[in-house]
Amino acid sequence: MYRRDTATNVLQRIGSVSGLGSTWGVRVRDTTVFVTSLTGQLSTVDVADPQQPKVLGKVSTGGVARGLAVNGQMAYVAAGSAGLVVVDATELTKPRVTGKAETRGTAVRQGIGPDNPLLHSEWAIDRCGRGAAGYLTKDLSPEALLRSLRG
Repeated sequence: MYRRDTATNVLQRIGSVSGLGSTWGVRVRDTTVFVTSLTGQLSTVDVADPQQPKVLGKVSTGGVARGLAVNGQMAYVAAGSAGLVVVDATELTKPRVTGKAETRGTAVRQGIGPDNPLLHSEWAIDRCGRGAAGYLTKDLSPEALLRSLRG
């Protein structure tokens, strides 16, 4: 955990947590941080006390968990070769995978559009590196997202 001095723009380390591995995606909701790791996990971390953050729960996503979007209680993980993984984080101490969908290539990024309820569900980079394909849906429900990916 870092605090930025707004006057000097200097970062100061104020706390840390171990056991997350090499992290990639980070999203914050209130006092909870959602973190993906290159070891194929999504972790939830309590940062109510930023000097002593605590890991609340973890779930295996498979693949290399990179991109991450959080919408309400649901987390959407671009998990490399495992494709798109949907995680229900209603219970922060016990997040659980509720769905998966294969993607064409390796899922590396995703996010929720800033101006509308459009989920850029994930971007899949062609295995040969020749291009990218994106899947979009206006319905953020996990079921609708997985249906659109599976065709």
